[in-house]
Amino acid sequence: MLTYTLERSTNPEHHWVIITLSDDLRFTSARIAGPAMPIGDTAATLRRVADCVVAISWSERVMGVYSIATDEWESVPFADGLSVQWPYIFSVGDSLVVSGGNTEEGFNCSNYDTWEWSVTTPEWSKGGRCPRPLVDAAGSTHDLRHVIYSVCCLLPCYAAYDKHEWTSEPDIWAPVPVSDTDTLALLAVTLYGQYQLLVLQAEERGYATEFWIHDTLSQDRVLVKSLPTTNVNFASLIWLNSTTLLLASPTVSLLINVDPHLLGPEFQISMVGSSNVLRRSDE
Repeated sequence: MLTYTLERSTNPEHHWVIITLSDDLRFTSARIAGPAMPIGDTAATLRRVADCVVAISWSERVMGVYSIATDEWESVPFADGLSVQWPYIFSVGDSLVVSGGNTEEGFNCSNYDTWEWSVTTPEWSKGGRCPRPLVDAAGSTHDLRHVIYSVCCLLPCYAAYDKHEWTSEPDIWAPVPVSDTDTLALLAVTLYGQYQLLVLQAEERGYATEFWIHDTLSQDRVLVKSLPTTNVNFASLIWLNSTTLLLASPTVSLLINVDPHLLGPEFQISMVGSSNVLRRSDE
């Protein structure tokens, strides 16, 4: 796992660190050379794309690509016309995808454009327009398909990016009761095949946190046992090995050992999970 920290001071220092989890669940770290990322008012974004890590300082329009094989950095220019704030960023195959966010006109002016940057080309190209704003959203990649869960505008839905185009459909089960007073934190990570783990947390309900396993094809889902967490806003879910997840946030780090049964072809979601949704929504 590659991390970046910037100490805000009169003489700021930046640090690039590779963190490794050993077989006995001990962390080791090693600093590497890397560019200074002028992060402005927002944090730098890191995304794994094929055998590279892409680092973006969005507010300052700076992008660097780190090659894991060669241990070298390369600077990449932004695409003409790519000018949004707080976009949704993910990777599919050998491409970095940038979509949604807000335009320069203001926070409530949503941008529906999609751009892709390819490791193999390497060039920017235009993708299909997103059908809805991608704020209050989290997603995971399954082969060459990225699936997002969003509660923007109090309308829970799923959106999928596949072969450079977007599709969207409403969430018929609405796993989290959403109101205009809620501040939600959403996390998602890929499990086996078409399954994803969704973590949804409502700040106004005492950081009540729910863990769902979701079938991204059928939209079936099941509620699984919750884990003790605090505020997971600005957190990340990262696979450290085949059965260990790291939930890392500014306030807590949690190692999650995942039952191997959930990570193989024998695992199937039954609609028993949906009855739990309906029962809870009636309480």
